[in-house]
Amino acid sequence: MKNRFGIYVVRKKVPAGLEEAVARIIGSDKQRASWLQRSLGTRDAKQANTAALPILMDFDATIAKAAASLNPLPRRECLSASEIGAMADYHYATVLEEDEELRREGGGSEDLYLSVARQLSEERVKANYSFELQPPRAFGLSERELQHNANAVEVALPEARKALARGDISFVEEELEELCEIFGFDLNPNSPSYRSLGSAVLKRYVQALEAIAERNSGKVVDTPTLVEPRGGIDDKTQTLGSSVLDEALEGWKKATNPTRNTEREFEHALRRFKELHGDLRIEDITRRHVSKFREALQEIPKNRTKALQELDLGQLVEWSKLHPDAPRLASTTVNKLLTGMQAITRWGYDNGLVPDNTPWADPFARMRLDTEEPDREPWKTDELKILFGSRVYSAGDRPDAGCGEAAYWLPILALFTGARLGELAPLTVANVIKDEGSGVHFFEITSDEERGVRLKTRSSKRIVPVHPKLVHFGIS
Repeated sequence: MKNRFGIYVVRKKVPAGLEEAVARIIGSDKQRASWLQRSLGTRDAKQANTAALPILMDFDATIAKAAASLNPLPRRECLSASEIGAMADYHYATVLEEDEELRREGGGSEDLYLSVARQLSEERVKANYSFELQPPRAFGLSERELQHNANAVEVALPEARKALARGDISFVEEELEELCEIFGFDLNPNSPSYRSLGSAVLKRYVQALEAIAERNSGKVVDTPTLVEPRGGIDDKTQTLGSSVLDEALEGWKKATNPTRNTEREFEHALRRFKELHGDLRIEDITRRHVSKFREALQEIPKNRTKALQELDLGQLVEWSKLHPDAPRLASTTVNKLLTGMQAITRWGYDNGLVPDNTPWADPFARMRLDTEEPDREPWKTDELKILFGSRVYSAGDRPDAGCGEAAYWLPILALFTGARLGELAPLTVANVIKDEGSGVHFFEITSDEERGVRLKTRSSKRIVPVHPKLVHFGIS
């Protein structure tokens, strides 16, 4: 439609219920915005139709942003270094991609520039033009558009460098808001992670402007591959949600049918890993990631109040720095979590979740902590008499704390096999095997990382004949 001066304008009706949200998004002085409107700067209908399309797309984006503001994104307090790096890299790639598209498709403003010149000529208005009036180019930028781009960078780059020198991340505040929306969460602006993200994005923005300046001088600067966040802007759980790692965990559970305790341990290990490093692909996990994960696990306080239980891994590490005397997780617990992640990633690699042509080496191999041998003395005869004279054996008690029948059988199995309790506890009926040649039954004690049990050495994998006394006690 035309305004009262004969200039075409484009309008779009704001959907019902979004008027107030749209007004907030566009910074309107009015409480409600029923229409979005912008001048097209031309009296020519054909030029108006061409110029209207990108503006309508911008209106759609504004309405979508307003709609999203009515459904708040999940609030986060902490980001991993991996997430911060991915978001900063995404911003850098986006800026360069937009610049490359501009050079590839043209600026689109030359038609308007020539139209204004023609209108001035028709009105016999004299004007001085810095650039020769020529028909629009079939490809790329005109000389005027290239100079305009160069001038914009010459203005923006010094200001961005000053902000970087001061550490003033408010220079990229709008970019931070947009990035958090794209990645599907709301980041607390008062958190340390917000400052870290701002610093990373500001650095990459300066680098992007420097790259565009080099392009303006004719130098070759490639645009990095733009990797969209998994799930896109509408995936509210994208950062810690469904992923290849989650798929590997679910596949491992179906394939191994673990006990509920082991399943919880592995789920806990994966959650902690993603809290620190974000949602990595299996092939992208390096030994550096594992090392950082191990170091963070070593900082987890052993005794956690309800408030501490609600903190993620990064926050627990920060808490531990403020409480250096608090007891930490035992090495054996840290190793269990490392074992869980190793089993999940191995299953994913073995079952096609890593591309066939991608080289992969297990980053969790040989990364466990050394553990000290338990400082325990062998049981003495008098102690064994007290144990086997208890009500478990004399009166048939099966205390809940002893896991019922386990209170009866584990001491007996330990006595007649010499195996450690950690080896005996996971045994099932399937581990009792009959040698067909001799007819002798034996226990097969094996390494079982898939169930969260890791034997100390390969020599711990062995068979132990079933003692006749065990048969007498009723094991058969």
